[in-house]
Amino acid sequence: MLECRLALARLLYISAGTRAESANQYTLAVCQYLGIHEGTIADAHAKRTPLLTISQNASDIVTAIPRKFGKQEDISQAVDALGEAANALLAFSTGDDDSLAWRGVLFCLLLHAFALDKGDKVAAYGAIDQLALGFESLGMSHFGHECAMLVIEHHMWNHDAFANVASAVIGSLLDNDLVRAKRLLEALNMSHYAQPWSRYMAEFVAKRTMLDSAWMRQDAWAKWIEISSMLEKDDPDVFAVINDGLDCILSPYKWCYKPMSLEDFE
Repeated sequence: MLECRLALARLLYISAGTRAESANQYTLAVCQYLGIHEGTIADAHAKRTPLLTISQNASDIVTAIPRKFGKQEDISQAVDALGEAANALLAFSTGDDDSLAWRGVLFCLLLHAFALDKGDKVAAYGAIDQLALGFESLGMSHFGHECAMLVIEHHMWNHDAFANVASAVIGSLLDNDLVRAKRLLEALNMSHYAQPWSRYMAEFVAKRTMLDSAWMRQDAWAKWIEISSMLEKDDPDVFAVINDGLDCILSPYKWCYKPMSLEDFE
């Protein structure tokens, strides 16, 4: 039954059917396979609902799934179906005012919660990556930065987790969203995954919040140089993300810390 409904959803997508018809078939296929009512899905998301709220809703749905998955192949089939449905719903979407986008967000987070519940950490992390890419493709990268909160909570074991969190912090700063940057750094620094660079970035955010232009001019880049040499060796991806971000953010103060050359006068 699952394969039949997924096949119908694909057929509607490539034929004369509307995206809504195809999306409904994807939703029905997954709901029937998991044993949950479609109304449960409809009630669990709304436009621009905070990502962590939708994530909690998804976890509650997974906890209440009546079906028992005794076989690994059944679990793998559910993971594949959730991933395909989430990808399709995000692909159908046009932006943050489109209800299908938020249904796609919920399906990504259902996949994340389901995979975590079944012990599939790789699939769970993949769901967060899939969601972040979906946000980016829809021009909603500001929502994608919130994915880093889930990375901090569940996935710091992954080899590129620190780079994802650093990218979200820098992205938040470039969006001038100091509140989100502070929340991300507080979550990381209160865990046992705190790093010298994350403590420095917390200080950076605090100084920027206080509009401490003297610190920005005199100390910001110098302090970064102190810790960046080891970071460049230990985690070049994190170094590149932060270094490029700071280079942009601190550009109004460059004359204070960058030796002038002949090119500066050309």
